[in-house]
Amino acid sequence: MLDYEGAEIGRAARVPGRAQPCWHTLATFLTEAAKKHCPNGTIFLSLSNGRRCEQRDRAGGYATSTDFAPAQSNSWMEPQNRLIQAPPPAKRAAIYRAKRFAINAFLLFHLLAITCWAIPLDSPLLAAFRRTIRPYFLWSGLFQSWNAFAPAPKALNSYVEAVVIYKDGRILNWKFPRMEHMSSGERYFKERYRKFVENLKEDSNVALWPDAARYVARLNNDPSNPPEIIMLIRHWSDIVPPGNGSSAPQPQHVQIFYEYKVKPKDLN
Repeated sequence: MLDYEGAEIGRAARVPGRAQPCWHTLATFLTEAAKKHCPNGTIFLSLSNGRRCEQRDRAGGYATSTDFAPAQSNSWMEPQNRLIQAPPPAKRAAIYRAKRFAINAFLLFHLLAITCWAIPLDSPLLAAFRRTIRPYFLWSGLFQSWNAFAPAPKALNSYVEAVVIYKDGRILNWKFPRMEHMSSGERYFKERYRKFVENLKEDSNVALWPDAARYVARLNNDPSNPPEIIMLIRHWSDIVPPGNGSSAPQPQHVQIFYEYKVKPKDLN
């Protein structure tokens, strides 16, 4: 048996005065193929227009092209045989314009939003706009500010550590992640710790301190010897402005800025 399921056969245009070779040429080809490869067999052909033609071996010879007749198409072949029509030009043009409008509108909104968010001005109108777009920036992680560079860049090198005092009196010194002690790959995933610690040590963010202490307690919990006290300690040194002729390291300052007594429910 020769199986030509799903063959793509083009049709010759029915122009008066011209030969119409499609069906006759196909039948001749299959007949010759059957004589060579399938002397006593059957050839099946499924066309893209859903016709199924069958040439059967007959007494005294092979069938001719007149034996090819339409038959019911294979349902599993119908999706492949069905032509996909493109939308009309007017509809394609409308879809293209709608896509361009949506993309340009988003780009315009984003550029305006990030400009108003990062510009170093504090007008009531900008403050109201920042409150409106704040959820978008927090969701996308794109919030940023230029106050690291101007008008008053930071003048301190600082970091935060925690001291964990256990029930039996043992003391553990736990360090928040520090970017300068990490590889490039580690910094990529933990860079946000730097911004978190910069805000944690500020007195204006006192509301963060209890949660930070409870986090450290849970992270270093030992059920047989639970932590009882967490102390948050800030370290800092001044950054000397360039050009004063001094390049010596500045002295380190240390301060315990928060102490928390751990409760049993904090460890759950």
